[in-house]
Amino acid sequence: MPDYAQRVSEVFANDEKHHDAYYEVKTFEGPSLYFHRKSLECADTDFTRRLECICATLTAWGMHRMGKGGPKMLPFEEFRLSMVPWAATVEEAKKVPA
Repeated sequence: MPDYAQRVSEVFANDEKHHDAYYEVKTFEGPSLYFHRKSLECADTDFTRRLECICATLTAWGMHRMGKGGPKMLPFEEFRLSMVPWAATVEEAKKVPA
């Protein structure tokens, strides 16, 4: 299995291919597509705002279900705190040329 750096490089080297594939799948319409686009627009905003956009996207993608069953996301503040250690890594990844 390729290491993390190799996987990140592959994603960035093929970003257009990945985005094209995403937009070709008609299953991702409505709120899923809307919040995905909003998350991309939030890429250069402050850390908390960016995480709000990501959290909304994950919710629209079905990563949080109300009631007993299904996946559950952490409350937002716990999610935000869990991402703080990754903030510098995310900023570095944004600098990798496409």
